Amino acid sequence: MPQEIALYGEFSIRETMMYFGWIFGMQTTEIRERLQFLLNFLDLPSESRLVKNLSGGQQRRVSFAVALMHDPELLILDEPTVGVDPLLRQSIWNHLVHITKAGQKTVIITTHYIEEARQAHTIGLMRSGRLLAEESPACLLSMYRCSSLEDVFLKLSRKQGQQNAAPAELNISNNISLSALAFGKAKDNPVYVSQESGVVGLNFHQSKEVLISDTNGSTYAINGLNGSAPGVISQAVECDDCGDCGSDCMQLTTRGK
Repeated sequence: MPQEIALYGEFSIRETMMYFGWIFGMQTTEIRERLQFLLNFLDLPSESRLVKNLSGGQQRRVSFAVALMHDPELLILDEPTVGVDPLLRQSIWNHLVHITKAGQKTVIITTHYIEEARQAHTIGLMRSGRLLAEESPACLLSMYRCSSLEDVFLKLSRKQGQQNAAPAELNISNNISLSALAFGKAKDNPVYVSQESGVVGLNFHQSKEVLISDTNGSTYAINGLNGSAPGVISQAVECDDCGDCGSDCMQLTTRGK
């Protein structure tokens, strides 16, 4: 069952169920029997109603009924209880729990209603595309000493936020020693800077700051902006853009690249 409605609006509820039942290879008599059960179970309106005339919640229930029509061994549902009243939501969960126990079936559900997942045998809490935990609800509540799964999720989210906190802005003293660069001193010998962190250097210009990043711990050399190829050590030169400020345009480039 997808999150978006994928039904034919011109079909009635009965026609929709017949259509998908035939696709599933079911007999017409079997489809009709199953249809009556699903109409009652999901509290659907008259089977003659057109899908396009149903409310959003009713359309989602028809979509859910289509997923249940052929009684599959594996049922994958994307937020099946969205727009459903609490009483029907509980009825849906009771049915899903029942078929997993009695019919030896597997049900995979995604939901934003964290507490309703308490009825599942195993739950996985995800945030930003990462699996924070995967255990039974009782185990998670005991492990993190929380009274609700929502509290468990909040605790795990804070922990993830602390681990993935963005690094502080570039600190020159922690990455490159300005004194080592010897600005304003002899320019005959290039200065090499070795750095293994992600931030390895800066381009200095009167009006620009360009960050050069690498993660292989390469050795970097200061080259002049005189058109020389990368990796060729050259002296710093003055350019027209910053000649009036009396400073040199210095560039950090990867040696050998």
